[in-house]
Amino acid sequence: MAGFSLKVASSNVNSIKVRRTRHAVYDHLRYLDADVIFLQETRLNTLGHLREAESEWRSGPSYWSLAVEPYAGVAILFNTNDVTVHRLTEVAMGRCLVLEVTIHGRRLRFINIYGPQTVAERIQLFNDVKQYLFTSIPVVMAGDFNVTLSSGDRSSGRAVVRDSRVLSNIMSQAGLSDVFTWGGRKPNFTYSCADRSSRIDMAFVNPTETVSGISEKVVPYSDHLALFFCLGATRRSDIGRGLWRLNSSLLDDVYVQDCVHSLFQVQLQRVDFYNNVADWWEDVKVEIRSLLQRLSVKRGKSKYSQYLRLRKELESLYSAGGDEKQKIDRLKSEIRQYQYSRYTSLVLERDYGTLGAPDPFENCRERVANKSVAGLTDSQGVLQESREGILGVGVPVPHCLPLKVVAYADDVTVVISEPREVEMLSAAIRSYSEASGSLVNLEKSQALWTSSTDPDFDLPQFAKASTHIKILGVKFGREDNAKLNWEEKLESGNAKVQRWKNWRLTYRERITMLKTYLVPVFLYVSVVFPLPEPFSARLFSLFFQLLWGNRLNPIKRGITYLQRREGGLDMLNPRVFFDSMFLKVNFGCLDSNSSSLWVNSVRDWILPFAESWVRGGSLKRGRLTRGILPQYLEYGLKCVKKWGIEKVYLETKTRKDLYIRICRTFYNLQPALRDCTTATLQKSLRFLNGPRLPAKFFDIAWLSFHGKLFVRGNLKFLSVSDRMCPLGCQQEETMQHFITECWGGRQIWQEITSKLKIPRLQSLTYPDIVYGVTSQLRMSFLLVGFLLGDVSVRLHDNRTGRVKTRTLWHFANGEGLGVWQHLVLSLQGVLER
Repeated sequence: MAGFSLKVASSNVNSIKVRRTRHAVYDHLRYLDADVIFLQETRLNTLGHLREAESEWRSGPSYWSLAVEPYAGVAILFNTNDVTVHRLTEVAMGRCLVLEVTIHGRRLRFINIYGPQTVAERIQLFNDVKQYLFTSIPVVMAGDFNVTLSSGDRSSGRAVVRDSRVLSNIMSQAGLSDVFTWGGRKPNFTYSCADRSSRIDMAFVNPTETVSGISEKVVPYSDHLALFFCLGATRRSDIGRGLWRLNSSLLDDVYVQDCVHSLFQVQLQRVDFYNNVADWWEDVKVEIRSLLQRLSVKRGKSKYSQYLRLRKELESLYSAGGDEKQKIDRLKSEIRQYQYSRYTSLVLERDYGTLGAPDPFENCRERVANKSVAGLTDSQGVLQESREGILGVGVPVPHCLPLKVVAYADDVTVVISEPREVEMLSAAIRSYSEASGSLVNLEKSQALWTSSTDPDFDLPQFAKASTHIKILGVKFGREDNAKLNWEEKLESGNAKVQRWKNWRLTYRERITMLKTYLVPVFLYVSVVFPLPEPFSARLFSLFFQLLWGNRLNPIKRGITYLQRREGGLDMLNPRVFFDSMFLKVNFGCLDSNSSSLWVNSVRDWILPFAESWVRGGSLKRGRLTRGILPQYLEYGLKCVKKWGIEKVYLETKTRKDLYIRICRTFYNLQPALRDCTTATLQKSLRFLNGPRLPAKFFDIAWLSFHGKLFVRGNLKFLSVSDRMCPLGCQQEETMQHFITECWGGRQIWQEITSKLKIPRLQSLTYPDIVYGVTSQLRMSFLLVGFLLGDVSVRLHDNRTGRVKTRTLWHFANGEGLGVWQHLVLSLQGVLER
């Protein structure tokens, strides 16, 4: 922040309990002209003394921590009123005070420390303070630490002890630098006793800060020198709070759960105001996040108020003499709970995303540095310390034993066929544990005997799986592994479809949803095991249930596979999609020069049966005897032969190209349209996929284009017994009859013509109305309102793109129309009603 300047002072005052001494200290502190002053060893051990000291400092606000020990007590005084305190925390009463403030327009965190007398207590205090150092808020930490950082900080030159190393490591991890050694400056001793001197008063800030005016000053009231420096503008960009993260403990609150549930119920009623569920869901997530943020702030304020209340109660107990030890311990425990739970979410979750340590990387590096392993011992007992030597260390395995080990990241699979291999595996696990300090997670490790007979030997270390084991998310057992995995995935997919299929989505939105959310359910397992033939019908049923919303298919599936510019929906053929994925992954890289174990295995398996195809020729016709090849490779060869796929094409083309070729050659169907010339077809498709047709009108227009509106003549798949016109025409209600022949339809046309005063509408033919490609006009009707039955006419001018809408009928009470749906219908759809 340009122009920022803050003068900071820190002093061990050696008791200000006596009023006369306190006045002398205050006068000298005002003479230092510091904006913020850190005091240690105040020795104010009663609330009365604290109130007196606070009232007598009139230069600005002051914050005090009660001395619960004979030589304790800390305070932070401000020599300005341009300060706002956001949070006060006593890490240890009388020993460490943390203030989060905004002073002169800049947010800072002040930490005042007075180190305890014993090494163990100092280490405990430093570790307690550690979590407050890891934050995006700049930290200024100062005080009397009662410890030195290096041997040069003592006149005797004595080596540092354990608490010094702990403090030095914490400052290094937090990225804080010693102010009084800034730029190679030689610091002065700050404390002298007899013939011994040391530097135990220190201050730390981030190296990106600008610091000037560094000095140690003699003061008349103490045997410590006072520290003084000026904090200027920072050299780094301002860092914000970062991304918001939900504190998962918030969801354990019943009140929060009720609030989220109520909000979600309200948001469910707003689905109809959105074009699609995806847009609605994005807004719902924003609302839920805002609610949780408000509740989190509210809970934080409540906990902070509770913390301040408990702190005052504890101060009162100490001030009264502190004899009630049991009550004091209880209050300390409660204070720690309210104080630290808030900072767990605020500091650790916000800045580092973990509850385990304030800085995971530094914590990990710290553990690595403390490891005592210097290398690995080879089979001759020689310790290998170099990288090449360590990589060469392994478990000796006789070549005659078929021990097979496959590893991916930290998941290891071992195939064992002889008892001796069990001993080798156990020895390898022990060696690894001794070298790394890690243990195998036996709770997640299982053993499976793949033969149908009883086991010939035992693995005592591992739990026995009864039917199957799971390796990288795929189940392997003694039975049909493909059936085992696909059964589970189909059940998972069915649960999703049953939840989604009744959502009010357009066809395009449904296809986008199944490609985005349903396909990934099966994608991983489809690369390992192709879909078994008996499950094809179930898979198709799931995909088309999600498309149509039920099990009935009003239009042939082959038409839906077409791209939109061809009159289809760009629907996915699930069988072809997953099979092409399997072929591309397993058969698409059978290069003879490959060093991949899996590629070589597949090539060696299929070479005796498809040598000509592997060499670049065609796959010869022949019948594979079941059981000679693994089922998945046998099925892959059948697909290659059935679809006539060349090896070069499979290797050079993408999976998408392979899928499109198979669909176009074997599965796509061209639309069979009535009275539709080539020119009419092209114009109608352009309009159908153009920007002038609103997305919510597309479904009805597309059904109309294919002649599949829900008139009685098109409902043969519903086994409707009476297919005659409901208006008494004594003819089957086909689309032709419904649009051009029915007397009710002609009467509506006359009404429309008179309302709109466009006489030529009566001369529109069947293709004009169904395909919407009249030279100048396209007609469609809109049912306006939900469960009301208002009917409006909507007129599109193809030349100018203008749209006109006029209400024809309005039913105020909606009687007799309660079963109507909120639909957009083309002309013949309205005439049917």
